[in-house]
Amino acid sequence: MMDLKIKTFLTIADVKSFTKAADILCLTQPAVSHQIKLLEEEFGIKIFNKIGSELKLSEQGEILLKYSRKVAAISEIAHQALADSRKNLKCYSIGMTPTAEENMIPEVLGQYCLQNKSTKIRIVTGTIDEIRQQLIDYGLDLAIIGNPLWDKDLGSIVLDQDHLCLIASPANPIAKMNEITLSDLQNENLILRSSTASTRQVFEAYLRSNQECIGNFHIMMELDNVTTIKDLVMRNLGVSIISNSACTAELTKGKLVAVKLAGKTEMTRSLCIVFCKTFSHPEAIEEIRAIYNKLKDEEKSEEAHFSD
Repeated sequence: MMDLKIKTFLTIADVKSFTKAADILCLTQPAVSHQIKLLEEEFGIKIFNKIGSELKLSEQGEILLKYSRKVAAISEIAHQALADSRKNLKCYSIGMTPTAEENMIPEVLGQYCLQNKSTKIRIVTGTIDEIRQQLIDYGLDLAIIGNPLWDKDLGSIVLDQDHLCLIASPANPIAKMNEITLSDLQNENLILRSSTASTRQVFEAYLRSNQECIGNFHIMMELDNVTTIKDLVMRNLGVSIISNSACTAELTKGKLVAVKLAGKTEMTRSLCIVFCKTFSHPEAIEEIRAIYNKLKDEEKSEEAHFSD
């Protein structure tokens, strides 16, 4: 389905060589050059510039690359959709941040698949920026993340309110404190998500609202694996700020302790379903939301029973 000119262009852009592209595509080098010439004539632009021995995209070539990748993504989606239709299957690609992967979202999607036998789901984990780009490029149908993504091609609905908390090992002295000030927190080793993560951005916004900045704190480690962060904190190697929903089990079992932060505001964010506005199955989004609410209500009932 994808035009050979576009396929050739994308291959050259990836490997930065006409010769390598010819080998990959099983074409002669003159044939590769001809495809690029046809593309340049079609759009009236020069796509590549040769600077010494280096092949670089022109400014117009960069623009064409952006849209060519979308063409490639749509072509792949069309092939997959047609293959699935022959098997009476629906396939959704759903993006998630590492935090969303740690709470009940995978269970929600599993329940959705059980209730819709002809559906399969491909989960893609990434940072907010990666997920945004994949949604825009049609590599994902929808995503479940903290906070909406503002883009004219994307829509979103709020699934829940997510609270962040300061977690520590029961062996850490701050675990026995009723609350800890931000000044006291500056003496702790922080194990945080990367600066592009929604969790980190909410924490930094919280600091700013309390006349503090991240530069005043000792960040010992940055990583995007929430399970590893929890494990390091349980080993009392540091403390962290993560989603409360991502550590419910560890808090209930006493493996971790949530310590109240003394501040003017709370660390909250919206858990959202973000989707391409061209997504043609809004009923799937509504069903996912209904399953989430049902499981959330069941979880609250269990917690109330446990506390009794």
